[in-house]
Amino acid sequence: MQELDDITLLREFTERNSEEAFASLVQRHINKVYSVALRHTRNPHSAEEITQAVFVILARKAKQLRKGVIVEGWLYETARLTAMTFIRSEIRRARREKEAHVQNVLNEDESEVWRQIAPELDAALAELDKSDRNAVVLRFFYGKSMSDIGAALGATEEGARKRVSRTLDKLRAYFFKRGITSTAGTIAGAISANSVQVAPVTLAKTTTAVALAKGATTSISTATLIKGALKIMAWTKTKTAIVVGAVVILTTGMTTTMVIRHRHQVEHRNQTEFPRGSWAFVGYSTPEDSIQTVSWAMREHNSSSLQAYLNGLVPEMSDKMEQEIQSRGSNAFAELCAHEMGGVTRYRILKITTLSNDRVELRIQFGGLKGPVQTMALEKIGSEWKFTPEANQAQTSVKESSYRIAEMDMMRGSVFPAVMQFAKEHQDEIPNSMADLKPYLPADASGVDDDHWQISATGKLTPLLTRGDVVLFQQKDAPPNQQRIIVYADGHVAWK
Repeated sequence: MQELDDITLLREFTERNSEEAFASLVQRHINKVYSVALRHTRNPHSAEEITQAVFVILARKAKQLRKGVIVEGWLYETARLTAMTFIRSEIRRARREKEAHVQNVLNEDESEVWRQIAPELDAALAELDKSDRNAVVLRFFYGKSMSDIGAALGATEEGARKRVSRTLDKLRAYFFKRGITSTAGTIAGAISANSVQVAPVTLAKTTTAVALAKGATTSISTATLIKGALKIMAWTKTKTAIVVGAVVILTTGMTTTMVIRHRHQVEHRNQTEFPRGSWAFVGYSTPEDSIQTVSWAMREHNSSSLQAYLNGLVPEMSDKMEQEIQSRGSNAFAELCAHEMGGVTRYRILKITTLSNDRVELRIQFGGLKGPVQTMALEKIGSEWKFTPEANQAQTSVKESSYRIAEMDMMRGSVFPAVMQFAKEHQDEIPNSMADLKPYLPADASGVDDDHWQISATGKLTPLLTRGDVVLFQQKDAPPNQQRIIVYADGHVAWK
């Protein structure tokens, strides 16, 4: 008998209230959902709770999933958002206080590549667009053939193969920026071999029962988790309602002009916090629009978004930046963006001060509640708001960035891996000083000593690897006219 597809099973469940159909869906996908939760929390009990929450959400929203939805991709994204909600909640913090140590569930015998990419994998997938992410989930989590992936994405088998290949290159580049050097083929093998762990035997049965009850029998903590995850999912859906009418790229010689017309924009005038995934091209009609457009351009950091970035600067500043970027080669803009925005997960507008009719100052906090706060000046030229030279804290010139880019590369490529290796050989303990890292550092890692750097975190390393708010080590003193380099436990770098 031919196996029913996911949409057919959902229809059986929603139209005929078939518990058997829903149980089949749970059995088919539970290992993948559980694995996403486990990578985020590194705690089997927490992963079980998140898994149950995901399938409760599926039961509640099953009627809204129409034909054409890739259920595997939908479940992955729901699991990721639910896990993020869990980690950020009071529930997670309360449990951390009760637990002396978080169990390290990664097998000690796993490949070296997997050990390095596992803490970064879900953040990397979150950076992909929906089609690329679905391709990775189908290929490496579910082991689908290229023909199956092509059918799911509405493409040919060759089209699916090319998409998977391009997406692996994007992942390789993402990991490389974070000090993880490998090939696309090796990354593909590591994800295929290690990304899915087997869920506890009884979890499918208990999850099915809880989900069929639409969460009525869940604990208070799980109910709170479901509510929070649904809110995030609603926001994620809302932010994609920005409709772009047309994108026309006109290329002449070395200059690329991007024209984007909007038929409608989500109302965001009262929004003060902007997660990285929500950044979009929204023009320059308000100061808030300009900061979002420039942030989006730096997140994308490609030849098309470069023009959007330059258009967000006053003319004299734009001309200077364009000349410097051209003089330093094709990678200059990407290096600048990696330096300025590479580890920024969100920004928050704290205050807008109107200095005159055509000039304002914005106080913006990058990252979480403990992230650095910067003041940016914008000037209105015609109908558009543009960054002025006073905003050089956020728009550092390429020349001024060179020193810090080199330092950043060393921190990510040499020092952070050295910390990981030290912890692996010392029962997951964080080193007490930079001197402890000397045997693990390459010979050319000069200046990495206790005179210039200090270890700021203590205890076990593994529970901190997803924490973007915990400082792992930092520079003691910065060179003249430079900011101190801060390296966080999740691997991102900031300057203060």
